[in-house]
Amino acid sequence: MTIKKISAVMAIAVLSSVLTAGLAVTGTYYLNASTNSSAQASEDGAPEAKPGIWHKVSGFFASSDNVAPPQFVEMNNIMITLRSDGDRERYMLLELALSAADSQAVQQTEMMLPAIRGATVALFSDMEYSAVRAMHIPELHDMLMATYNARFAELKQSVPFNDVTISKMLLQ
Repeated sequence: MTIKKISAVMAIAVLSSVLTAGLAVTGTYYLNASTNSSAQASEDGAPEAKPGIWHKVSGFFASSDNVAPPQFVEMNNIMITLRSDGDRERYMLLELALSAADSQAVQQTEMMLPAIRGATVALFSDMEYSAVRAMHIPELHDMLMATYNARFAELKQSVPFNDVTISKMLLQ
């Protein structure tokens, strides 16, 4: 391959990259403009100014600061007796953190803590120590979420929290 051919290939690659990026930015601008096409009036009745193209483009690449961080409700020292094959009693100590979207969800979660704690104990107290020991955290997480969803369905309530985090698990 000669230098002319390499230069031509590089020029075509750069040109196609620039065109692709330009089309992506333009498409994003027009998609956003079509969803915000009607000018909204502010409280005093004056129409709000629409942001310019550079504001929209920079906003596309900037992180969103409007997303509120999750709030957590902790459930500490959940002691569960596990079944075992031998004469020795086996125990599991759990500490969980339930993530909620806002303060209202936190209040609802706190009100439902007895049901959540009861569902957790019921789930694990029927399990063998060796089975729990062999499980990975993602499996335990999925089991907990399925149990909570089922328990709240029995109570005809929606689950007020989004996720559960196993912050401590001690098996003895």
